[in-house]
Amino acid sequence: MPAVMSVPASHAYSTYNNTTRQILAGIVQAKVADSSLQVQPKHSLNYVSFATQTEGYLATDLRDLVARAVHQATIRAAKEHSPVPHTARYNFNVTLTDS
Repeated sequence: MPAVMSVPASHAYSTYNNTTRQILAGIVQAKVADSSLQVQPKHSLNYVSFATQTEGYLATDLRDLVARAVHQATIRAAKEHSPVPHTARYNFNVTLTDS
């Protein structure tokens, strides 16, 4: 009979957060590559924080979150008369608060 290994909860949690962080980063990078969207360097996205805040989200939930954040960025750019929407922590924080 094979030995059963237990994984400490903290390790499982950090593995989940790392995976979520990678998924979020990939989705954002794909959105940026497919549009005129830009990421503001001075307001870089904290994927570790977002991964923690989105615990339990599926990949489709994360995709929807990014889409809503991009929508928020577009609205904000229009209000500020900016030619190019920028993603920022603000757009994700507003989106997470609204969900």
